Amino acid sequence: MTWDDDLPYAVVVPPRPPVAPPPSRWRVAAAKVPLVPLLVVALGVVGVLGGARAAGLGARTYPEAPRAAAAPLGAPGVPPAGEGGYAFLDVVDGQPTAYDRCAPLHYVVRPDGAPEDWQELLDTAMGHLSAATGLQVVDDGTTDEDPDDERALVQPDRYGDGVVPVLIAFSDEDESPDLAGDVVGYAGSVPGDPDGRGLRWLTGTVVLESAALQAYDAYGRPADAEALALVLHELGHLVGLDHVDDPGDTMAAEGLLDGDGYTAGALRGLAALGAVPCPGGG
Repeated sequence: MTWDDDLPYAVVVPPRPPVAPPPSRWRVAAAKVPLVPLLVVALGVVGVLGGARAAGLGARTYPEAPRAAAAPLGAPGVPPAGEGGYAFLDVVDGQPTAYDRCAPLHYVVRPDGAPEDWQELLDTAMGHLSAATGLQVVDDGTTDEDPDDERALVQPDRYGDGVVPVLIAFSDEDESPDLAGDVVGYAGSVPGDPDGRGLRWLTGTVVLESAALQAYDAYGRPADAEALALVLHELGHLVGLDHVDDPGDTMAAEGLLDGDGYTAGALRGLAALGAVPCPGGG
């Protein structure tokens, strides 16, 4: 990552945690995943920082902001015709909180416990996300960082002096208690304004249950529909989409876990997030 050396460190208003809806309930049909018949899974979204924890960050110093381009690095895809079908996790003054589309969205992966085709699965999902939002996503490789809901925003020994990249980790309920019960994934991002340019998501975490994805992988298709739908759902939460009531939508709170890309409502919502002006203009 490249950071603006001319910007001083500053103490700013601490990040606000995004609204965390209750875990969604998705039912996987036995015919789709024969190795885990009648499996009920949940796709939830949680804030990377809880309210009480975020309240204690008032004295934290934030790193220098990434150098942003003068214009967006990409344009959102043209969504399907129609209106609505999506909801946002965080809206301030009528505008949804979004990642800065004038700067790349960097991410790292902790692959411990991942299915064999995890790289293809994430490449496919990130391709869908980038096409829908116009965000330029950059794979910074693998990491040994463990998922933690008290994740430090700056980890110089791992990532240098800037804000940490998005972390995607494969885990289980022993390590990540939020995966207990029917939950097979959760995601969230930290909003903040480290340089006065405007509020946006700074970084985030996506946690995916290893056992569920390995079961999907055992079905025999690379980036198969069930696993891809799970990852797309959590990436939708990462960039700011909330649950919707339509059981056929990627971001449905309840529905059949299936699909080969984002559905119409999700595409409209992602395009709206991709159209949010860059912080400070652009």
